[in-house]
Amino acid sequence: MADRQVVLTTTKFDRFARNTADADDIRTGLRKRDVLFGLGSAIHDWNDPFGQLFLQTLAMVAEFEANLNHLRTGEGMAKARASEFSWTESHRRVGEFARRRDQLTGRP
Repeated sequence: MADRQVVLTTTKFDRFARNTADADDIRTGLRKRDVLFGLGSAIHDWNDPFGQLFLQTLAMVAEFEANLNHLRTGEGMAKARASEFSWTESHRRVGEFARRRDQLTGRP
């Protein structure tokens, strides 16, 4: 019987690790156990120089995207806090509109 090779597969690299350091730790542990890495339908060898470069680049891009999302979320929350728009005021006006509509249409 032929030796079987274990392949860890993920469809999205940003789900594999939160940052470059975590990706490196996971990659090192899997390399020690001779586990290959599959991304989509492609399989990469941790020990191959191209595989190392490719996976390190993916980790950097995934970390950059995560940091960008955190930054945008923080900016959006700060903008919402600074705006004059009040969610409670808006909901109160919607409730008043609905009550007035119900009065005019005879709904209970």
